[in-house]
Amino acid sequence: MKKKISILLLLLIFCVSLCVPVSAARDAFVIDECDLLTGAEIEALDALAKELSQGVDCDILYVYTNEDIDDYVDSFFPGSRENRILMIENDDYWNVLAQGEATDFISAENADALRDAFLNNEDSTLYGAVESYLRSAHDLMALSTDSWTDGENDLSGKDNTIILDNPVRMVDMADIFSQSQEAALQASLDEVSQRQQMDIVVVTVHDLDGKSQEAYADDFYDYNGYGFGDSYDGLLYLLRVEEDGSYSSGNSWISTCGYGITAFTDAGIQYIGKQITPALLEGSYQQAVETFITLSDDFITQAKNGTPYDVDTLPKEPFPVLGGLVLSMAIGLLIAWLIMRSMKGKLISVRSKAAATDYLDSNSLQLTNASEAFLYSHVDRHERPQETSSGSGGSSTHTSSSGRSHGGGGF
Repeated sequence: MKKKISILLLLLIFCVSLCVPVSAARDAFVIDECDLLTGAEIEALDALAKELSQGVDCDILYVYTNEDIDDYVDSFFPGSRENRILMIENDDYWNVLAQGEATDFISAENADALRDAFLNNEDSTLYGAVESYLRSAHDLMALSTDSWTDGENDLSGKDNTIILDNPVRMVDMADIFSQSQEAALQASLDEVSQRQQMDIVVVTVHDLDGKSQEAYADDFYDYNGYGFGDSYDGLLYLLRVEEDGSYSSGNSWISTCGYGITAFTDAGIQYIGKQITPALLEGSYQQAVETFITLSDDFITQAKNGTPYDVDTLPKEPFPVLGGLVLSMAIGLLIAWLIMRSMKGKLISVRSKAAATDYLDSNSLQLTNASEAFLYSHVDRHERPQETSSGSGGSSTHTSSSGRSHGGGGF
């Protein structure tokens, strides 16, 4: 009897052990079985995928596997919603698959478009490729969502947007700034906005009320009356922080409108993100927003001069000449010292000889036969891959729930 109970317990443990990885994988939207991404990158991409998926009620998934693609999908298709879209690849093949009503929108043409977005990311890394695919898949699904959700998950629009009684340009709903910090940032935003005749707005939140970052930022800008002139010129920076005040990569979004679409290209927005993200991750939110305001002012001025910052014309980061010179000299001296020390250590005491033959070790080399024969020559030539342009630049646009055209991007 005890033996039977033990066997049953072992079977139960075995079954549970099989279920645990599957459950964990089903919770993950970005899966990398080949360790091509770092843990931090997977965490950031997974959070972004879940956020984008929520906005369109369709799981947007990515998998890199070391298994056969068909075998992997036959045994396990990640995600939990009825509607799912999955890009899966291994070292040899890739595929875009869909389930539920999402299958109506993943044609061969759309699958190729998603792959193009994956391959043509600006920073040419797997992280950037996956992020580009996730956002492109979200945009594709957003165009089709209404046809299969019947509006049940459509959380954009005026009725689902916080409307301020007195719209200001520094809206700290996450309460991450002191009164003095908020007042200082408000003054900077007002000054630059009035001088440039473009609204520059910063909004901090803890949650997005079920919306995507794009929809939240667009709606907040539109329905709170921001924007100069008939084209509503301006931009809004949406910063989402956790309840404990911490920040994770991927929780920022810039929405542009009117002339803001011209002044802030897709490449320019990613550049701004790279400049302020280190401060955000350190929790230095005031420094991050101050840098954002300064860069926004510079970007608008540059655009008004006729050449907006874009793929091939982004600002050059300043090189610390003095610091670089001192560091180079120090490294050079250190290398020279190490080389001399190594050479000195190899020296031994010697006595001079009268003739060169005195230095030879007799009988150290004996040749019994010597000849030369040319056998063959074989040279492989491989064409060096040519560098390709990072893209045509400019700003991608979409239509918000208010019907206005917006640009923007996240980081």
